[in-house]
Amino acid sequence: MKKLLLLLLLTISYTSSVYADYGDCLRAAQNGDFETAYKECQSLAEQGDAEAQKTLDEMLKAQQLSGSTAASNPEKLAEEYFNALQNEGMMAIGRFMHPNALVDFKSMILPVYEMEAQSGKRDLMNISFGSYANISTLRSLDPVDFFNGFMNFVVWSMQDVKISFDGIDILGVINEGDTQHVLSRITVGAGEFALTSYEVLSFDPIGDSWGMQLTKEYKGFAESLKATMSQ
Repeated sequence: MKKLLLLLLLTISYTSSVYADYGDCLRAAQNGDFETAYKECQSLAEQGDAEAQKTLDEMLKAQQLSGSTAASNPEKLAEEYFNALQNEGMMAIGRFMHPNALVDFKSMILPVYEMEAQSGKRDLMNISFGSYANISTLRSLDPVDFFNGFMNFVVWSMQDVKISFDGIDILGVINEGDTQHVLSRITVGAGEFALTSYEVLSFDPIGDSWGMQLTKEYKGFAESLKATMSQ
């Protein structure tokens, strides 16, 4: 079912684009090579192509609907999250988020776009959602589409940054009611040049699966953007 959804979305998007990379993406999907299809579309999206960004959003949404992150426990899901972040980049984050977290994210970030619209500018909106979008369409977007759209801006901002981990160790879980906090040790580099950080990812249940909460970094980022827009 997941492959059929992705193939349908890619076929629809291909009819509205003349880029050769879309042809490569479609051929890869038809051959069942969805990893290559994803990378071809992501490459264009990172260059700011609005159609590629839209297609990538739909691909990620289809993955969410197909239950691609239905891990058996938060520890496994945390490991999948870091691997996806390394292999697929920032656009992979949305499918790991808890629905309530996506709602909270939209409520934090939407005012940033409203402030930009009031100023008569639309650079952030164009990068995130394309030139066809306006503040009304953003307000009506469901939280999944809104989050993935904003990730287009994050990817654009980090064009020269490659996320790479040399070590991912899940150290344990702390239970707090229904919430489970997963402590992870992330290592970049090796030997005396290794840099190690400790990350805590918090998960709440979604039926038989789990979804990730927003971290404090997201909240801080939202406040920074608001401060920038008000200058």
